[in-house]
Amino acid sequence: MVIHTIEDTPREIIALATDYKDGTLLPMHQHQRAQFLYSIRGMMEVSTEHDRWLVFPDSGVWIPSQIQHSVRMLNASTRSLYISPELSLRGERCEVVKVSKLMHTLLMAATEIPRLYELQGRDATLFQLLTYEIQSAEALPFHIPLPQDPILLALCQSFIQSPNIHESLEKWASLTHKSTRTFSRFFQKETGMTFSQWRQQICLLYALTELTKNQPITNIALSLGYESISAFSAMFKKSLNYSPSEFSQFPS
Repeated sequence: MVIHTIEDTPREIIALATDYKDGTLLPMHQHQRAQFLYSIRGMMEVSTEHDRWLVFPDSGVWIPSQIQHSVRMLNASTRSLYISPELSLRGERCEVVKVSKLMHTLLMAATEIPRLYELQGRDATLFQLLTYEIQSAEALPFHIPLPQDPILLALCQSFIQSPNIHESLEKWASLTHKSTRTFSRFFQKETGMTFSQWRQQICLLYALTELTKNQPITNIALSLGYESISAFSAMFKKSLNYSPSEFSQFPS
């Protein structure tokens, strides 16, 4: 069914369940409604022109209306809500949020409801409760800001493919023919983060991706340049409030 047909349904919120083959890419597109996209298994990579988000099974992504984005499905089975932008449930930027057990249950139930559900009663109340859950959901640090400057963008994209926690600011400053001080200001202006914050964020997201592939924690830590598993685990727990081993036990 064409998504525009679904979005024209005369209801404030529409729910849709979709299964995707591993690696399916939904190229750049936009919706007239805001979208809340959740996968009950697998991962999703959501990208806009200058940003990228990783979405894990216990999280969902808020995509405002009219935002151009692509989605890569990694063995994902999704539950989507298409939401009238007049509801203004969250901000005007994409963000990944924690999906509570209650929200998970509501999302699963929502896709069983007829699209032309009654505007009063149980079904309408279920969708209203979902709006409260989305509004109050905790934002998660799974965002990768990308610069617009083409030289810096190439460096960032190369680093994302092979991250290392010891990559130096001085090296990047030299590659862009800037002093370290000038480069620091330049990098923060382009990404909204300091170089060290951005570097750690990429390493964290790389680690999360590898953990979902059941890679050994030791191998992940060493590949990122950590001298010890304890140092890697400390970074991980400080960022997410749980350890790599605890994350590995989450259902996928």
